Amino acid sequence: MRTARILAAASAVALTAGLALAPAAASASPAAVPSASPRVTVSGPLRAAPAAELPRTHLPAVKPQRSSTYYSSNWSGWVAAAHSGKTITSASVNYTIPSLDSGKCTPGTSGYAYNSDWVGLDGFSDGTVEQTGTADYCYAGGGTGLYAWYEMYPLNPVAYSGVRPGDAIDVSVTYSTSTRLYHLVLKDVTIDGEISVYEGCPSGSVCHDSSAEVVDEAPGGGPGGGYNLADFGQTGFTAATVAGSGISGTLASSADWTADDVVMEYDHIMDVPTGLEGGQAFDSDWEAPY
Repeated sequence: MRTARILAAASAVALTAGLALAPAAASASPAAVPSASPRVTVSGPLRAAPAAELPRTHLPAVKPQRSSTYYSSNWSGWVAAAHSGKTITSASVNYTIPSLDSGKCTPGTSGYAYNSDWVGLDGFSDGTVEQTGTADYCYAGGGTGLYAWYEMYPLNPVAYSGVRPGDAIDVSVTYSTSTRLYHLVLKDVTIDGEISVYEGCPSGSVCHDSSAEVVDEAPGGGPGGGYNLADFGQTGFTAATVAGSGISGTLASSADWTADDVVMEYDHIMDVPTGLEGGQAFDSDWEAPY
């Protein structure tokens, strides 16, 4: 699969959806009102990067559960899956951007290896994802790159430059039932930069708000799409929160959702999350033996 050119926020285009094999977890909530032009505010040293190149997004293609753990070829982390009749309308987490060693880069057939860290709603068991985070990559011949981004899948992600390895990142996604808009926020605490986006569910889609995720992803479909998982070492996620249907809490299972861990596996184990500490924190560890 070829790399997709990321467009500016006002001109994002639709993608071909990936395949999500997990069963539906919750009844549909009303589709958010699509916004023709997202309301985007950017502060600090962060800058729009309309010419940035990132691989296309894929849904997780989750395999059947084994030993209380799900397996996916391109996602790893923890998911809060809403119970039937319930919705999840907010998720947040903090993490530090990992550093990639270009000398350890083992690109896939595309010539790239990527790692993407993010928080989001939906995607685990339905056809949309409302998400924001960072993506770092290395490529054949040496060199690395890094972007902040947000995405209203199945639209393309929208990229921003200015974030750096080692920066402390706070990310959140919240759905407002009154405005019917999603508010996606990425704060780079280290450099005092922020991306704030208000946007509705993409036209033609229904956003179910059926799950919340904190994920390490091999975007572009992972090795199957030609993009190996970059050797990021370890990412530590902390202060994870989830809210919806009148209650709020951590990623840990509650009366309204069930917490599930997801291990990334494609011919071999590539990325493994640790257990939840206090329901709020876990480490994601690179395991890919390329």
